[in-house]
Amino acid sequence: EMYKFRDTNATSESGAFLPSEALKFNGQYIENQIAGYRTLNVSGREALSPDVASYETGIRDGSKLQRKRYPERIIIVTYQIVAESNEAFREAYNKLGRILDVTDAEMIFADEPDKYFIGTPCIIGSVDPGTNAVVGEIEFLCTDPFKYSVSEYTVEAAAGANSVEIEYNGTYKSFPQLEAKFREESEPAALTGDGECGFVAFYDTDGSIVQLGDPEEVDGQENAYQKSQALLNQVFKT
Repeated sequence: EMYKFRDTNATSESGAFLPSEALKFNGQYIENQIAGYRTLNVSGREALSPDVASYETGIRDGSKLQRKRYPERIIIVTYQIVAESNEAFREAYNKLGRILDVTDAEMIFADEPDKYFIGTPCIIGSVDPGTNAVVGEIEFLCTDPFKYSVSEYTVEAAAGANSVEIEYNGTYKSFPQLEAKFREESEPAALTGDGECGFVAFYDTDGSIVQLGDPEEVDGQENAYQKSQALLNQVFKT
């Protein structure tokens, strides 16, 4: 006897059950757009091994690291389409072709809705002819192999605090946007306290620092400095 099962890990916007690895492609699940389409499994989302190159120097033991880089990622979606007629089957494939005719699409999977990849469909595998129930594969090329958080992480300093700590939970180097707002000359000082801002500094756990302003400025010395000083610690690779 055959037993039917239904994965209840995710539901569509209409309330219908979706496979746990269903693909939301540019904001919409493919299951919700094509009747009879269903994701069977997905591969290529696992941890990616870096390409590492080393070189030997003279008679020195071991080797030295030359470079480390992460290659592009290929995500393969295995799907099923079951149609009631030849016409419905052809229309399903026509619609699938229209959906996949994009570049650099946002790819979110139902079992990880808070992360997304950026991928471009590169190969749509052939399927068995002469039937309205087929299983096929779609390959997505992710030239950027990393996945990103759907929501941005914003941190604001509490009122009266002179520092704020940013906790980064990612697994790869990140480049945050740092912003500091100073009171303009035309704004009343009563709105922002004394209004005399000496400097602001951003630094990480390694001691690298980005400092804007002048730490020697003292409150009350209005217009003592016409320009702010920008100090940047940057190591140029090329």
